[in-house]
Amino acid sequence: MLSFDSALSNALYPKSTTSFWVLKLYYNAEGSSDFTGVSDIHRHDGTDIYYGLVSSWGSLQQSLDFFNFTTSTGNMSVKLINTHISIKGGRFSDLFSTNNYANRKWELFQNTAQAGTYDTAARMIGSGIISGDIAYDTKGVTFKLLDY
Repeated sequence: MLSFDSALSNALYPKSTTSFWVLKLYYNAEGSSDFTGVSDIHRHDGTDIYYGLVSSWGSLQQSLDFFNFTTSTGNMSVKLINTHISIKGGRFSDLFSTNNYANRKWELFQNTAQAGTYDTAARMIGSGIISGDIAYDTKGVTFKLLDY
C-alpha cells in the first residue's frame, strides 16, 4: 500500500488539487544528477527540469498464471514527443548518442503543485529498469519500463 508524505496527502485531500507524475530516466552511471526528467508539461523542481515530453503514459501490464506457476514482469510503456526541437534544442532520440538509457533505472513520482519537492522517497510510486527495446521515429520515442 502506498503511503504518501503529509504534504502530498494534505495537498490532495482538502483542495481537490490535480496531481501529476514526473519520471526520471537514468543514464550512464546512474548518479544523482545523471537522469533526464520528463512529465506531461514542462516543470521545474529547484535545479531539476522535467521536460513536457510525455504524450502517453501507456498502460501497466502484468500477468499471473496460478495453475502453470508463471508470471510476467510488470511493465509500462511511456511515449515521448520526438520533434526536432523537443529537448535541449534537438530531438529526444539525439540524446541516445551521449546517454545510455537501456537497462538503466527509472523512478516515477506522484505530485501536486502545492506539495513541494517532486522526487522525495515518500512520493515514489514506481521504480525499475528501462527495457533495452526502445522504439523511436521522427515523431515519438517509446520506452518500456520494467518493474523491479
